[in-house]
Amino acid sequence: MNLYGAPLAMPQHVSVHGRDEIVAGATEEFRRLQGAQTGKVLVDALQASPHHDIDLVLACAETAPVRGVRL
Repeated sequence: MNLYGAPLAMPQHVSVHGRDEIVAGATEEFRRLQGAQTGKVLVDALQASPHHDIDLVLACAETAPVRGVRL
């Protein structure tokens, strides 16, 4: 949708200092072009690595420090 609520029929190019910097388009079209995000590409890349036998220890986001914020 554009700023007025109408669907975008064509991608809208936004330029900064004469150069195209941003392209705005319909969400449905973006999702169609992007395809499903399954993580398969990452898994395939890690498995194809010569170091695929190394165990990765990843920190859980829940254990990351959180800064207190007063509201």
